[in-house]
Amino acid sequence: MEKFITLAERITENNSANVLFFGGPYEREALQLLEKIEKGIFLMPDLTVCQMAAAFKRCALLVCNDSGPMHVGFAVGTPTVAIFGPTFPNRFGPKDLEKNRVVRSGLSCSPCWHPDKVIGCKERNCLKSIEVDIVMKAMDELNRRNNTK
Repeated sequence: MEKFITLAERITENNSANVLFFGGPYEREALQLLEKIEKGIFLMPDLTVCQMAAAFKRCALLVCNDSGPMHVGFAVGTPTVAIFGPTFPNRFGPKDLEKNRVVRSGLSCSPCWHPDKVIGCKERNCLKSIEVDIVMKAMDELNRRNNTK
């Protein structure tokens, strides 16, 4: 969550864009941290899947982890930067890499997900090692691509 907050602060620091944070019941505590940040950040908690799809459709870009909302973003055609840790981007990630990007750490132990076992390490080093700058770079690539069309 700390890195998502840093990313949001960097996106909004020059008033170039607004950031919407989506979350459900499991993210309530984390979303409360965002209430301290005032400019350009809006909270969108507890939306239905249909409401989320409608909101994503209006977004210029979606940044999220490998999750259900990522697939909703793909489905409505929103350019997406998908952050992967222990799961397999070639199996669960975007197929259209013209319009989407995958960001992952490249650690040799990742991906480690298996449907019949606990996911790898508890520390999630594969996620913790992904830096905000790498996500920003993927966002910039998609923004340049979309603005040249």
